[in-house]
Amino acid sequence: DESNLISKLSVSKYGINEIKLTSEQKNELDGVIAFMKKWPETKIIVIGHTCSIGSDVVNNAIGLQRADQAKRYMVAQGIDESRIEEVSKAATEPCASNDTEDGRLQNRRITFIVK
Repeated sequence: DESNLISKLSVSKYGINEIKLTSEQKNELDGVIAFMKKWPETKIIVIGHTCSIGSDVVNNAIGLQRADQAKRYMVAQGIDESRIEEVSKAATEPCASNDTEDGRLQNRRITFIVK
């Protein structure tokens, strides 16, 4: 089921405090965009995540900015902005250990929930 695939997709490898999308990250988002074009009634939540470095306030803002950058890219590719909600989870839901740089790199990501 495609919606499960989108829910498992993660766009990661942000540098510390980085919010701009790389071309690799845009390519990963293109799969979400294709899904949304195929299923025009679908809405999603874009969730920005950070590693544990930094304060909760800063990490929350960075997570939200990452989600916003993804939304802006998707809207620029023809997805109606009303179909995309943005949320920040900051460092509250790590997918890897924050004890190593590789783990922190994996935690700096955006994920998706199909509504």
